[in-house]
Amino acid sequence: MSTEVNLKKLVGAHEGLSDLIKTFQPERENNVPQDNTRLVCQHLDQSKHSTKVVEKFLEDVTALAETREELMSLLEKLTSATINKTSSSLTHSEILGRRVECCQRVEQHMFSVIENKDLLIYHLQQPLVTNFLTIHHQYHKDLIFLIGELMDIINKLPSHISLLEEHAQNSVLQKSDSCISHVTRISTELRTTLEEVITLQTLVATVLVDQQ
Repeated sequence: MSTEVNLKKLVGAHEGLSDLIKTFQPERENNVPQDNTRLVCQHLDQSKHSTKVVEKFLEDVTALAETREELMSLLEKLTSATINKTSSSLTHSEILGRRVECCQRVEQHMFSVIENKDLLIYHLQQPLVTNFLTIHHQYHKDLIFLIGELMDIINKLPSHISLLEEHAQNSVLQKSDSCISHVTRISTELRTTLEEVITLQTLVATVLVDQQ
């Protein structure tokens, strides 16, 4: 309230403020004289309302800033926890032990490869198994004997096939089939002859009966 009194005194003491006050409210059409003191009071009321709005805005901004600080703190804690979880696999004794053991196995394998380098080169230089097969020298004689036997069998194979075909053509089964066919044909012919004899006998008997 003291601020309002001081402003009223200033308005009374300095009439030049009327032009400044006119800028807050347009002039009326009938140019009625205005009460400068009342205008200043209205402006103060509006200023109080604006001050409340500003204070409310500042409170909201302060709350947002505090919330932002809390979020930043949570983010820092989350980042720290993630880093700790990631780095724990690097410092955990059991995990480190397994990794060291794996590295030792790999190292031993590499050492064995280096030690057996000549043997590895020898095996890598060998041709494919489909083209060439290595056989120990103690089996060379057996291999030569086996190849000779195979060559004899291959050379005799055409004669063996011809012999099998000949036996198949002159087999007992084939002869039995031909005999059965011949007997069947003769039986059919005999049956036909018998039917003809019976017919002839019937005809002769009929003729004799007619003559009597």
